[in-house]
Amino acid sequence: MIISAGPWAGPLLATPGVLLPVAVTLKQYAFFHAQTPEKFQPDRLPVFIHYGNPAGSQRVDYYGFPIFGHTGVKVGEHHAGPIATADTRTFEVDAQRLQRLSDYVRTTLPATNGEVLQAATCLYTNTPDQHFIIDRLSAYPHVVLAAGFSGHGFKFAILVGRILADLATRGNTHYPIDLFTLRRFR
Repeated sequence: MIISAGPWAGPLLATPGVLLPVAVTLKQYAFFHAQTPEKFQPDRLPVFIHYGNPAGSQRVDYYGFPIFGHTGVKVGEHHAGPIATADTRTFEVDAQRLQRLSDYVRTTLPATNGEVLQAATCLYTNTPDQHFIIDRLSAYPHVVLAAGFSGHGFKFAILVGRILADLATRGNTHYPIDLFTLRRFR
């Protein structure tokens, strides 16, 4: 059995007594109007992450994507936001956080002018070290776990899928996954 339950992983595995060191946080992102869309195409603007921007008393990391599949430039806060749960989260956009995001975009990508086309929320399931958990559960060796993708797991979906298939069908994998074991948190 493979369990990859995103923000439900912690509560789901708590039932049989497996405590995961994960925290679910509510994130916010928006698509911004590009005054010169040609400057924000994939061949001109790379996917980016901008670490360590001061925002009052905290540090905020931002990420962004070129125009691809949407009409605007996607920018969001990375590893910032309140603790939430998948079952009680809100889908409401926080106006103060959206303003902070718009101010960042206006300063960093001035050709957008910070004009929001659409904003939304999403959830991150974070581990303390921001690395994934990919492991067999020692109390339940027939169960393979994939959790805590901390906002960047989608980039590794193909490889993680291969590793999970190896663990579920062969009991091991030739990929080095020691960094991702659950026991690292003991």
